[in-house]
Amino acid sequence: MLAEGRKRYTNATAYILGGMRKHPFLTVAALLLTLVASLMTALPFVLVGQAIDVLSIDGLGSGFYVIIFEILLLGLAYLGSNFTAGWLWAAVVTGWERDARQELFESLQEHSMAFHDQIDSKRLLSISMQDLNWIRMSLNPGLRMFIAVLLSYGITIIILWNIDIIIGLVMALGLIPYLYSSYRYANVVEPVRRLRAERMEKLTASSQEVFRGIEVVRAFGSEKREKDKFDTISGNYAKSVEQEGRLSAFFYPQLIVLTITTIAFLVGGLQLGGLQLSQSVITTGGLVQILTLLLAIDGQNFMLPRNLLMIRGGLVNANRIIDLLNWQDPLTEPDDTPLEVDWTGDIVFHNVSFSYPSENGNSSYALKNIDFRIPGGSKVALIGGPGGGKSSVLKLLLRLYDPTEGFITVGGTDLRQIRSDQVRKAVGLVEQDVFLFKMSIKDNIAYGSPNAAQEAIIQAAIKAQAHEFIQEMPQGYDTQVGERGFTLSGGQRQRLAIARALMHNPHILLLDDSTSAIDARTEYLMRSALAEAMNDRTSITVTQRLRTLLESDLVIIIDKGMLIAIGSHDELIRTSSHYRQIFDRLPETRKLLEEVPVQEVVIT
Repeated sequence: MLAEGRKRYTNATAYILGGMRKHPFLTVAALLLTLVASLMTALPFVLVGQAIDVLSIDGLGSGFYVIIFEILLLGLAYLGSNFTAGWLWAAVVTGWERDARQELFESLQEHSMAFHDQIDSKRLLSISMQDLNWIRMSLNPGLRMFIAVLLSYGITIIILWNIDIIIGLVMALGLIPYLYSSYRYANVVEPVRRLRAERMEKLTASSQEVFRGIEVVRAFGSEKREKDKFDTISGNYAKSVEQEGRLSAFFYPQLIVLTITTIAFLVGGLQLGGLQLSQSVITTGGLVQILTLLLAIDGQNFMLPRNLLMIRGGLVNANRIIDLLNWQDPLTEPDDTPLEVDWTGDIVFHNVSFSYPSENGNSSYALKNIDFRIPGGSKVALIGGPGGGKSSVLKLLLRLYDPTEGFITVGGTDLRQIRSDQVRKAVGLVEQDVFLFKMSIKDNIAYGSPNAAQEAIIQAAIKAQAHEFIQEMPQGYDTQVGERGFTLSGGQRQRLAIARALMHNPHILLLDDSTSAIDARTEYLMRSALAEAMNDRTSITVTQRLRTLLESDLVIIIDKGMLIAIGSHDELIRTSSHYRQIFDRLPETRKLLEEVPVQEVVIT
């Protein structure tokens, strides 16, 4: 889904040049030194011709040695200017790549969840790593060498023009069809390069998926199947690389320059040059100048194709990045001025309907015509069948998405008028599928409050009943958790997520089935801590636990995207058959409450 309105970049060339303009001094210096180095690739041929004329007239005299010394100085100057130009190009392109990578990362962070629902994370990884790397290669050495060769070609034509206008004219006119045919040829290579990028994307995605799911692969003995699948994907990528290689090998525009150079070499260099030489119109050195400069152009001709195709390939990769940067986000942000919001006020859903964004636009409604009011400071239980829309309610309250229809207000303020970052400072979430970063336990708890004191982190862990097991870890709060927290049990991850939410200290607390991975003993210990955390704030808990229903001020039933009923437990028991069915499906919890009063539960 690309931007239909204002676009960040209009085309790949603007994207690449815009990044280079951020380093104007280095870019201009690199171009100037490239020009100097290109000039010095042609001048030695002129001096060689002069040396031959001096040698034929004066022999091995001082004049000959002076020219030889000048050639040596030119060679040293070329090495110095070419090295410095290469260093400056590397500095410009490295800076460009760093800025581009940062810009892409920030853009991906700014996009709403609608973007991440549609764009696979494995594709994002491939583009942010592989495509940016290919663009860097297309700029250096690709663009650098292309400019150097074109400058050398132009300077050589100017010198030939001064020596013999006919030869210079032939070579100048030949440059026009050469560049045109090169452009046309690059259009043929472009879809092949795009296919190569897409197949590399699939190769990266396949590898990442297997690495992340290696436990499942091993558990089902599917190693051979994954190897065969990878072999097929890798083979397809290799075929696209071979196809691009074949096209690069047969670069037919080279034939144009070869033909023109041959004509100039035979007609101008031999016939015309020989005629002029016999009539003493041109010297032997002048003829050598013509022939060596024509040979130099031939050599430069063989350098152009690879660099031209690298540049064209970089533009293809740049377009893939622009597609991400220009993506039109359905979640629009208001201006930067923070609003004064009464986060302790009522939460009201005004005829809210919502469907998750999809590429084809055929997504069904996750919520349909939802109307309810949650008084500020209430403890709310949100229940319903799987896929009924409960988590969608929480995502809308976090402003991960905006309603498709209708609107939501908090304290009388439309949530769409509040910047999403301001919303997420006031609304905290304990997610169902807990995600922990590969960092210390302390840093995971303080993720939303990076400057938190150690004592505050410990207090949050105590409230979430996590302090005890953290102390038993090898380095306590400094213990590093594995990727996604796989070194911890489900209950431990859940408690750390609760500690993280408590550390965030939000005005509105959302818990998405947050006690699903916690045993009865831990749940009982957490009950008073969560009750304390919910004081003086609105809390909404997605749950299937009867105790939570009994202790809630308000129970909301949502099923199949529809609001079924709303009220207290006692009210719904009397008025809602749907709620009574849910209530009757929890016989073990109900029996526990009837037979073992809470105050008699003994924790060992």
